[in-house]
Amino acid sequence: MEIINFDERRTVEGSTMRAWGELAYLKPLTDKQMDDYELRPAPGNPDRATRPSITAQLKEAARRPELPKEPDKTKHNKSHEDR
Repeated sequence: MEIINFDERRTVEGSTMRAWGELAYLKPLTDKQMDDYELRPAPGNPDRATRPSITAQLKEAARRPELPKEPDKTKHNKSHEDR
């Protein structure tokens, strides 16, 4: 809908990020579009709610039970001392 290019990288969103410009659009962008153009949603952007913050992702991962580890497999390769 609208693109505002800056001549230099500026701090935006209350100094929470630095950007080369701003982009306004009518419908949410796909993850691929965001990745292809290295776009990041502003903190107040309604689309941001669909992507949990890294802090939220780490907290969620910490709540999950740890999977049991596989028992050590027997070594079949000789060490350099055994050769």
